[in-house]
Amino acid sequence: MKITKAVQPQLVEALRNDHKRASRLIQLLTDQIEGLVRFRPLDLEIAQGVFRYMTDFVDRQHHAREDFLFDLLGQRDPAVRHKVQQADSDHQKLEREGAKVVAALATLMERPSLGVKSFSRRVRRYRDLLIEHFHYEEARLFAAAEKLGAAEWSKIEKAVSAAEDPLFGAEVEASFQSLFDIYVNHISEIGRPVLRPATVSAAVLTDSAAEVLSGSRSVIAELRRGAAGIIKANLSGASALAGSRSLSQFCSNAINWSRASFDETTAVSGQVFGAVERTARSAIAPFGNALGTEVREFDVSHRPDRAAVSWQANIVNLALRATVKRMASASSGDLPIPDKNIEVPRMAIERFIPQLADDVAVERIELAHAFAEVMTIKGTEPGRTILFFPGGGFMLAPTQAHRLMAARMARGANARVVMVHYRLAPEYRFPAGLNDCVDAYRALLDTGVAPRSIVVIGDSAGGGMALSTLLRIRGEGLAMPAAAVLLSPVTDLSYSGESRRGNSWSDPSLPNDDRNLIAQVYLGTLPQNDPLASPLFADLSGLPPMLIQVGSTEILLDDALRVAAKIRAQGGDCECEVWHDMPHDWMLFGILPEARKALRRIVGFVKDRSPTESVRVEKPAERVRAEKVPAGLLVGGAR
Repeated sequence: MKITKAVQPQLVEALRNDHKRASRLIQLLTDQIEGLVRFRPLDLEIAQGVFRYMTDFVDRQHHAREDFLFDLLGQRDPAVRHKVQQADSDHQKLEREGAKVVAALATLMERPSLGVKSFSRRVRRYRDLLIEHFHYEEARLFAAAEKLGAAEWSKIEKAVSAAEDPLFGAEVEASFQSLFDIYVNHISEIGRPVLRPATVSAAVLTDSAAEVLSGSRSVIAELRRGAAGIIKANLSGASALAGSRSLSQFCSNAINWSRASFDETTAVSGQVFGAVERTARSAIAPFGNALGTEVREFDVSHRPDRAAVSWQANIVNLALRATVKRMASASSGDLPIPDKNIEVPRMAIERFIPQLADDVAVERIELAHAFAEVMTIKGTEPGRTILFFPGGGFMLAPTQAHRLMAARMARGANARVVMVHYRLAPEYRFPAGLNDCVDAYRALLDTGVAPRSIVVIGDSAGGGMALSTLLRIRGEGLAMPAAAVLLSPVTDLSYSGESRRGNSWSDPSLPNDDRNLIAQVYLGTLPQNDPLASPLFADLSGLPPMLIQVGSTEILLDDALRVAAKIRAQGGDCECEVWHDMPHDWMLFGILPEARKALRRIVGFVKDRSPTESVRVEKPAERVRAEKVPAGLLVGGAR
């Protein structure tokens, strides 16, 4: 590395940044341990990883650079020499305390139930010594290091290079980030992350059968059109021949008839063979797609649940692949919006979704330009409020499945659930729907509901809407809700995530929309990376604690992962769960064991993050029976 005046400050800043990272990590660990009653194996693994980081990185690499630097400072200025000696003494003290912590960890690994308080005190002492040591070095030695010249820094770099000590490079940062992700980023994998030949084969056969069926219809359609063309050509030729007035005209018409019939037959044959060829290619394509598909691995996550995907989920995945995914891939007349085609299977599925239980009360409340359904459980006093933004690609209204999930959340979390029917595209483009969501939150505050008792939840497009609503709440200076939950969220309408392509075949329900049609209809001429429409591109600092759930095979996987990483990088609190082999919005499928399990985790998060208190509503709402809500409210677009 060539040392210049521009590079010198970066070298000292790298040392300071290392102190910041190590300080934050040990502080997080200390806070976590002090809140434990007993250790789980995962807690001990994390603690072991933290101290491995402290010894492998801080002692060997960070201190190696400091040693060269401090030696040079001591040689250059005798007045600094005693400060270097003090720093060396602190290093030795830290090593002794670290050894005690490691020994205590070894004991706890054998018997996790012992010594929680004693270990907590040791970690706290180590933390205090480490932070005090960092402050001493920064104030007494790093300040002196900033006065070194380029020649002296070059000398340090040469010595460091000879000792094979990189300047906090990508490898060290990746090692730290991996540990940090496990500990504070809360990336979890739910389920067993392996490709199973039986399910993959079933998916391939489903896709191939669907392509053959669709192709057969195309071939039959071409044959019908061709047969009609051949008959028309023959009738025209026969009519011309019958009207001949001379031998020469008769011969000419006969030749024209023969040529027209031949041309039409040739054209029909080409169209039919083309349709057959396209069908064959389409039927073979799933085999290649399956061979090129890999399971996404998350090296930085832990797996609290290794259960294999349920047989119910396998069946639902195949059913979605054969119906919803295919219909979502097709255009709809003059309006090429894939989501509009889902209306047919959605309405068919609605017939099999049960009504709400008799003890679920439903009220309708009017907003400025939209309305909301408020669900509570009769005979209970809800202690918190869930503001729910249902998904539907920004164009489809909530389904009965959304209402059932809302009722389950109301029951499990002892909450009232306010499900907002925000305005939809194409009749109402961005930001009309977002304005409705913000209005709903403001209406809760106006009726006396405490922000600390509100949790914002959204699924799919509603998940992106929920995140955008939080950004608007922050921007308008309103009090933040207690927490938020995003379920398979849409956060990037520019479709830049790698999973859009990598999971294009694996996703059992959503196709990769290469033309960004949904974004075009929803946003119009606005840029697709607008931070309120695509909150992935916004500043995500200062948001409430958040839980994100997403399926490993979803094309929206990166919409969730990148938002979670950005929130954490900007100092936020976010847990991200990757559920293996789950379809988009699987939480809505009440028949799935994984849906019930996911809902329990959601409810647990809501109860942990929002205190229970009385929910006030000053204005009475119009009460309606759940099954009497007009059908237009469930599938209509305009408000």
